[in-house]
Amino acid sequence: MKLYFEKITHSKGQSFTCSEFVGEAFNCPHHFHPEIEITYIASSVGRRFVGDHIGRFSPGDLVMIGGGLPHMYFNDETESPRDPEGARSLVMQFDMELWGERFWEMSEMSEVKALWDRSARGLRFTGRVVEEAVELMEMLKEAKGASRLELLLKLLSGLAASEEWNSLSSVHYSKPNSIAGDQRINKAYAFINERFCDSISQNNVARAVGMSGSAFSRFFRRASGKTFTEFLTEIRIGHACQGLQFSDTRILEVCYACGFSNLSNFNRRFREQLGMTPRQYRAAFRHKIRDSGSQFGQSVFIG
Repeated sequence: MKLYFEKITHSKGQSFTCSEFVGEAFNCPHHFHPEIEITYIASSVGRRFVGDHIGRFSPGDLVMIGGGLPHMYFNDETESPRDPEGARSLVMQFDMELWGERFWEMSEMSEVKALWDRSARGLRFTGRVVEEAVELMEMLKEAKGASRLELLLKLLSGLAASEEWNSLSSVHYSKPNSIAGDQRINKAYAFINERFCDSISQNNVARAVGMSGSAFSRFFRRASGKTFTEFLTEIRIGHACQGLQFSDTRILEVCYACGFSNLSNFNRRFREQLGMTPRQYRAAFRHKIRDSGSQFGQSVFIG
């Protein structure tokens, strides 16, 4: 699986795309494109990568990804409960420079322009604006002609006015500066995602991408914004959360299943990431489910 530059094409008579994806799982390898992307997850769960961010996605997830920002989505493995609807998402892709610089310099567009700037790090939205955005995206799928532009501006205005958002990538993240570098970091990501449950080392990954250990260490930190150990730990803790949420498996077994070799290290790393022990996390999840019937476990984000 290679990271690639995605050439986005639009249907005849359209200057931007709003489409629906439905399948057993998302096919979203590590890629980038100059267009801004808004993705809404209607069903399915898994991990999302945006720049140096690693997070959980689940139904109701709404993310805006700035132009050129690498991203990918991985569905959870089959042992996690799959949504009976399969994987379904709504995706919008558009070029903010479509109307030219003078359009965005208009006073009326200042808030939307600020949204554009913030999206360079990736944004996740919560609250009522998610429902409003989805309604507009559903309308955009069927709209034609000038009404599409009206709906797009209404969508962007709503997101720009929302205060319920958080940035995804860190302020220190810098995009890979070459296609070769992108391919190497994608290969490293894929290798780690396939083997994080095993005993893997930085040198294992370095060899897989054809680099020395020291060169890979510098490259990975520069490309991902994290050390190899930090990245691997976040992947493993995210996997552990799923085991704690959706099964009665003993915590020791969860520890080993996600790649940790001893319970004390697992507990320590888990607390560093989430501010609580695995036992407390499971209890909090079940308490929330019992009291409100909410999807608490599906809205926990790592990274």
